Amino acid sequence: MASTLPHLSSAAGVDVEIIKTEKAGIYDVKVIRSQSAEAILGWLMENGFGFNDNDTQTFEDYIDRGWCFVVANVEPSPELDEHKIAIEGMVAPLILKFETDTAVYPLALTSTIGTETEILLYTFSKNKLSCDERLTLRNAENKISTSFMFHFLSSAKPKANDLSAGIPEYMYLCKFKKKLTPEEMKTDVEFEFAQDNEPYREKKIAW
Repeated sequence: MASTLPHLSSAAGVDVEIIKTEKAGIYDVKVIRSQSAEAILGWLMENGFGFNDNDTQTFEDYIDRGWCFVVANVEPSPELDEHKIAIEGMVAPLILKFETDTAVYPLALTSTIGTETEILLYTFSKNKLSCDERLTLRNAENKISTSFMFHFLSSAKPKANDLSAGIPEYMYLCKFKKKLTPEEMKTDVEFEFAQDNEPYREKKIAW
């Protein structure tokens, strides 16, 4: 069940617009935006999300770029109890679809945690991707996209088969992985098409 009509909530005396609310499987999802970072942070803390004043500048930067924000609460089903989630740390992935000129992986908010973090990303695109060596390319291969997307989406709840509509027959699956320091995470990772489409597999030699 979803509500697509925007409405306003107040945080710290400034409006936060709730663009959309939706129930997606075990997730209670909201899309929000505001012209004030303080209002966003106030709304997040009022609704049980763990952000603080250290994140203000990052939110201001995103707001200046015209971003909105997706927030989600996990509401376990009877088959998936909270104790199991806490112990195993495994829940179904949340799939988001939106149009963008540049593929971006946001890291700036992660940097405020203050600890080194290992980033592992898989990208699926019509050409091989590069991210200016921010992350190390570990693998790149051209795959039959329809087969890959079928297996990827077959377990999605609710069904998300429409995500595979209109994609090319073959696409590049790339794997990026690197451990980054908080300083290295202060800017987001942006992807672009690589200078070649040669398949690549990282090789490690152990002595």
